Amino acid sequence: MIDNYDAIDEILFQAVDNMKQKEYSNDKIEEIIYKSKLKKMKKNKLISRVAIIISFLFISAFSIMGFSLYKYNENNNIIANNNKTELEENVIEYYYDDNEGTGASFAQLSSKELFEMVNYVAIVKIEDGLEAINYDKEHGPHYNGEYRYTYVRTVGRMTVIKSIKGDLDIGDTVEFRKKGGKILYSEYLKYFEENKSAKINEKIQEEYQELINKGINDVYVNLKSGNSIDIEEGKEYLVYVTKKSWGDLWLESGLNAIREYNPDNNKVLNNYSGEWEDLENVLM
Repeated sequence: MIDNYDAIDEILFQAVDNMKQKEYSNDKIEEIIYKSKLKKMKKNKLISRVAIIISFLFISAFSIMGFSLYKYNENNNIIANNNKTELEENVIEYYYDDNEGTGASFAQLSSKELFEMVNYVAIVKIEDGLEAINYDKEHGPHYNGEYRYTYVRTVGRMTVIKSIKGDLDIGDTVEFRKKGGKILYSEYLKYFEENKSAKINEKIQEEYQELINKGINDVYVNLKSGNSIDIEEGKEYLVYVTKKSWGDLWLESGLNAIREYNPDNNKVLNNYSGEWEDLENVLM
């Protein structure tokens, strides 16, 4: 077998010259050249396949040797595997413009557009007791306030620091709901078990099953709505709030709808740029 491609080319060109001297037809010459190139292509493919197999065996051996980087807590229990014990799913909320007949994401609304749409705008402090649930009262023509498995929402209490729009009383602590939240994946699945028409995120489901197969049972899904930020207990925020017809207060989602507030300088955080902006300028 000849391993040197240059040698193969030299033999090929010599063969072509000989063929011309023997007055071979052009078709015959092209046929021989094609077959020679085909042999080179097959050899290249073989080399590539061998390289892939070697790489696969190396990666497998690397994993078997214990390099999957499981992390353990003080009780030697697995608490994380490659930082994938918390899965994340993003759900985009839409509003509908009856006049224009077009939908748009809440995440795209400006502060001014949000101000005009909602019932309340306020600076609030998030109290302790935040909880993500998916079993709650459902309202509407078919539910009438009955408890059932719902999509994930966060329930909490907030104290009104400043009332900017609407009649929320300063100092009052009121309950609110916010779409999304972090919840055990086993609980998250119950909504889809009850609502067969709802479509589960297959990619998230596959990642979850991979973790379960590895023996990691405490897997959470962090359902984020409209790219909304995660709110934290004890912090103050500028929030845009809608009051439902049955009385519930819902924080709107989107990077403009919930913004961290600094009481020391009366500024709010721009979630897009990371810069702090004067509250008055944001509300103009």
